[in-house]
Amino acid sequence: MALAPAPQPIGVFPQFFAAGPETLVMKEKVMSLSGDSFSIKLANGTPVLKVEGKVMSLTGRKKMFDMQGNHLCSIVKEHFHIHSTYVVESAGGEKIMEVKSSFKRKCSVLSVMMMGDVQERDFETTGMLYI
Repeated sequence: MALAPAPQPIGVFPQFFAAGPETLVMKEKVMSLSGDSFSIKLANGTPVLKVEGKVMSLTGRKKMFDMQGNHLCSIVKEHFHIHSTYVVESAGGEKIMEVKSSFKRKCSVLSVMMMGDVQERDFETTGMLYI
């Protein structure tokens, strides 16, 4: 089932806005001694982003880089919330957005609040989502 396209681009980094629907593939090794790093690719296998994380981090901080190695943002887990909550910070440490996870029947829901927006946007996801 395909989702209807958004009426306007949604995102923080315009260089990654897609002209049409795109499938992104993210494979993360759940139990790995080499770290909590992975890549995000298009469905055809083209790498788009690299994510680097540390094995033993209380905040679960992950740094996101473009394929040229430029630090774009960091993802940090916030504790003391009912639902899993993550904050995305710019490379300079400024809060860009907040992402909360919840579950609906047959899918996971990510509620995203971008700083400067007046309302949250909900995105339904399929597959195994462990947040």
